[in-house]
Amino acid sequence: MVDAQRTQSAAALLAMVEAAHDALRASFAAARDRWERSPGGEEWSPRLNAEHVLGGEIRYAQIVAKAIGAPEPPPQTFSFASAEEATAALARLVDSLNAVYRALTDANLSAPTPWRDHVRNVMEVVISHANDHAGQIRREHL
Repeated sequence: MVDAQRTQSAAALLAMVEAAHDALRASFAAARDRWERSPGGEEWSPRLNAEHVLGGEIRYAQIVAKAIGAPEPPPQTFSFASAEEATAALARLVDSLNAVYRALTDANLSAPTPWRDHVRNVMEVVISHANDHAGQIRREHL
């Protein structure tokens, strides 16, 4: 989970979200030659990881938006034929997510949510989820 010392402010959380998105972009690029290939067993291909993690980003932003009274991003499903498509979709998604995240303040991080108790915890999941999947994609394709 995210280090609580580093998440005392909305600005710190948003910087960590941005870094997690950078990690996703880098992992997509690193996996472009093996986009459809699963490393074996129950592991997902980079494509499945990308489709899953970006879908999660939407769901988490919807939870945050409801809690803080910001406009919810519309639901989306993703299907990426290539790493380049995933990277382009992430860029578009970040624009949509920022409409929610720009409304985050230190005060509303404690707003209650039906999942994970409050906004701060949901944002910590956003960060760890993106970083976890970026790491899975990188490890699978070094």
